[in-house]
Order: sequence, then structure tokens, then C-alpha cells
Amino acid sequence: MLFFVMWEAVLVTSVMVIPESAVATSAAARALNIIARTYRAAAGPAFVGVK
Repeated sequence: MLFFVMWEAVLVTSVMVIPESAVATSAAARALNIIARTYRAAAGPAFVGVK
């Protein structure tokens, strides 16, 4: 569960660090959102027992 929380923090930080271009930020945010959803779908069942 700790790793999952840390991963979420990494995703949020990555979005914030990206230069303040609205286009770049929104495109990167969409990409990270897709990655996050894929990660949750893949790792979700593994964390059911940990929670």
C-alpha cells in the first residue's frame, strides 16, 4: 500500500514539474492518467490483500 501511495505522489509530481504550457501539461496529464488507470487495473488486485 505504501508503494501505491508513493506511486500516486510520483504521478502528481510529474504533472506539476512539467513546464507551464497548457498543451504540454494537458497532453502529459492525459498520458499519465492513462498510465495510472492501467497501473491500477494491473496492480489493484495485488493490493486487495495488502489493504
